[in-house]
Amino acid sequence: MGTTFQKMLLVFILLLAEVSAQSAATEGRVLVARIQVRVWDATQIQAEVLNRAKAITERFYQQAGIEMTWRDCAPEAAPERLLCASPTGFNDISMRICARGREVQPNGSSHSAGFAVPLFSGSRGSGIVIVPLDRLERAAKEEDLPLELVLGVTMAHEIGHLLLPPVHSISGIMQARLDAGAWNLAKQGQLRFLRAEGKRMREGVLQREYAVAVWGIDRKGAFPSQERQRLLRSTEDPLVPDAELAARPGWLSSQSQAP
Repeated sequence: MGTTFQKMLLVFILLLAEVSAQSAATEGRVLVARIQVRVWDATQIQAEVLNRAKAITERFYQQAGIEMTWRDCAPEAAPERLLCASPTGFNDISMRICARGREVQPNGSSHSAGFAVPLFSGSRGSGIVIVPLDRLERAAKEEDLPLELVLGVTMAHEIGHLLLPPVHSISGIMQARLDAGAWNLAKQGQLRFLRAEGKRMREGVLQREYAVAVWGIDRKGAFPSQERQRLLRSTEDPLVPDAELAARPGWLSSQSQAP
């Protein structure tokens, strides 16, 4: 009952924030659409590769009018490191790079290059993205592509699933699978979100930021603590989501898989 009421309240607040954000824009106030991405790289990818991948991801969102800030978290089991890698609420995303896909998705498709788990069912704007390096390296080799391009596109795609409804598009970066033509566009810097997708993401980010800044909504309070802890609790490998959660039937049903 409490969770249902909380969901209804959150939806109502975001609707008010939408009206308020639109009013603020009309009045000429400067509203900045910004998301934070916390990177937990357990594979220790070369810094140059990771930085170039981040720049590629940023370009996709810059085209949509969304700024990105990155926070690198040391892949250690210490509580403060786990806290660093844990999203705290609206427009806050954890990007976790693991070595092997089978470790975190034992029953999933071996062709899935990544997947996204929203922190709160029915609400967008925050969650955890899992990116298995072995699948990215295989895709880069098969398509003869730089690893940073495959990683950058995959990160942008999965973050998009946390900002958009859980569906794929028929073209653009949010396609279920990218063919050779799409990858060629990506190499040329011409692959992007559809115009409607970019507009929807930016408006959503602004609404959530407005709800926090103006309506005084606590970022952490937006999510049930029990659900959040179940998602973020560490196992022997703190990169892998809770073993109980990963084994739960239907855990992947609400997730989105990368191209």
